[in-house]
Amino acid sequence: MPDSLKEEVIRLLTQMVGEPERQPIIEQTKLIERLIPEGGFFLTLEDLNSLILYLGFKTVTSGFFNYFFGGVINSLGTLKQGVDKLRKDSMLYFGNFKNGFETLAKLEDPESFLSKVRKVPNLAKAPPRADVMAEIESLTPEQAHALGYTTESSLSQKELMKSKNIGRSNAERYLAMHPVDVYIAASMRNIQQFKEADAFIRKLFDNEKIRSLCLRYFNPLIAHFDDSTQKGLMESLMLRKASAMIYVAGPTESFGKDVELASMLVQGKPVMVYANKRYRATGRLLRESHPLRLQVELATGVAHGLIVANDPGVCAEILYAIFTDSLETFIEEDEHNYYLYEKRTGSQIRVVTKNPYLENVFWDFWPSSS
Repeated sequence: MPDSLKEEVIRLLTQMVGEPERQPIIEQTKLIERLIPEGGFFLTLEDLNSLILYLGFKTVTSGFFNYFFGGVINSLGTLKQGVDKLRKDSMLYFGNFKNGFETLAKLEDPESFLSKVRKVPNLAKAPPRADVMAEIESLTPEQAHALGYTTESSLSQKELMKSKNIGRSNAERYLAMHPVDVYIAASMRNIQQFKEADAFIRKLFDNEKIRSLCLRYFNPLIAHFDDSTQKGLMESLMLRKASAMIYVAGPTESFGKDVELASMLVQGKPVMVYANKRYRATGRLLRESHPLRLQVELATGVAHGLIVANDPGVCAEILYAIFTDSLETFIEEDEHNYYLYEKRTGSQIRVVTKNPYLENVFWDFWPSSS
């Protein structure tokens, strides 16, 4: 076997177990040459486990082998694809590669385990849903603007009371709604901003791509309590119930909206930022440079980032992928970190540090889920 192929196999295996600097514990071995002879490439579960032991790691189950490698490794490409799939799952759900491998390698059914730790339901595999959003009454941007606690209404007293009654009814229906798929975080001040937010929400959820999913979304702009404290408690509950968030960027961000964004990330739930052409600078800041654009999930230590999109159609595509477990991702690295990117928007959604001291202290505080 050429030395380059042998080195590539060792490189992929060390990536798989989560220790890229790991060297084989047995020297001068002919194991790889025996298992992968000149001109051939075919590894069974037994072969893979022999190679893993060669590196000094525990073996994997048949369920692990079947899920990540399809039951047989018959090319270098198959090995690469399986390792890449494992590394992506490790970044998504475990926060580092070693935790992911050590947990999943022991499981007879990794697929079922991963489906349970996902925060978002896979609606592609769920029974057909009723369209409960039909129960929510719409409000015009002018009516929604009038319900704001920091805005001044231009409506007549009669129209204002009608708007409040619709908002109260919507609040009751939202409270009873379960599950809730998407929380809309939108902090509007003037009527033009309400019009823009209303147009975006309509265009997004009327998109043919996601209409069939019957997504249930909470729009706080059209829900009302006479007491602002009660409205805040309701929004806190909906943040807990929702599986994902869409954060509508504006000319200035608000304390409330930023708290909502952070609340979702620390729960480990996906957040997508919609920043239209006028607010692309805000989108770039949140996607590329703000040091707190990544928030750590409190229960697991996994660092979650934002998906930033500039077009309602792209938002619909991403939302569909999130709720059908079909989000396309890729891994890149620099001298400091490994990054998991969402492919359509180029957004960083996970990070794993290469700093050994930071990593050690970090995972001493957040022990491995294994």
